[in-house]
Amino acid sequence: MKRIRCVDIKWAVLAASHVGYLLIASGTFSIGVFIHEFNRYFGSASSTTAVIASLPLAMCTFGGPVSLVMVKRFGYRTTVMTAGVLSSAGWFISSFATNIRFLIFSCGLLTGCAYGLAYSAIISIIGYYFPRRSAVAFGIVYSGAGVAILVFPPLYQTLIDVYGWRGACMIVSAFQFHLTLCGAVYREPPSPRQQANENSETNVDREIGRASCRERV
Repeated sequence: MKRIRCVDIKWAVLAASHVGYLLIASGTFSIGVFIHEFNRYFGSASSTTAVIASLPLAMCTFGGPVSLVMVKRFGYRTTVMTAGVLSSAGWFISSFATNIRFLIFSCGLLTGCAYGLAYSAIISIIGYYFPRRSAVAFGIVYSGAGVAILVFPPLYQTLIDVYGWRGACMIVSAFQFHLTLCGAVYREPPSPRQQANENSETNVDREIGRASCRERV
C-alpha cells in the first residue's frame, strides 16, 4: 500500500483551512444581519445585543491557548471537528431562544468558543505544511474572510426574509457543521525527521526520473 506523502496532502489541508476560515468569518463578521433582527424581535437595547457580536470576535483570540492545548493533547483533526460541532450546536439552539440572554450564551459564547478552538488550529497547521511558502498559504487562508464578508450578509438577509430568523439560524447551523468536515481532512503534520525523509525520497525519485529520461534520449 502506497504511503501518502506530506506533499500529497498539504493542498487538501490548505483548501480545508480556507473553507474553515471562511466559515469562521461568516459567523463573526456577518452576524450583524441577525443583530438587527434580534433587536427588533426582542425589543432590547443595542448595547445588549452588541455583546452577541462581540463575543465571537473576542473568543477567536482568547481561545488560542486553549486551542493549542487541545491540539497538543488530541490533535488538529479532533480539535477542529469539535469546534464544528460546538458552532453548529450554538446556532441550532439559538433558533429556540426566548430572550437575549439565551442568545448571548448560544450565539455569542458557545459559537465564540468554537471559533476560538478552530481559528488557532487552522492557522497553526498551515505553518507545518508550508514552511517555505507560508506567506502565500496564509494569504489563501485569510482570503476566506473576504469571501465571507462579500457573500454571507446578503445570503443571511435572504434566509431571514424567507424563513425568519429562527429558520435562518437552523440553516446557518447546517453551514457551520461543514467546519467538522474541514477538520476531517486534516492529518497530523509530520515530524521534522519524517519531513526530511520524505524530501530525500522525493529527490531520489526526481533523480531516477531524470536518469530514465536520459536513457530514452
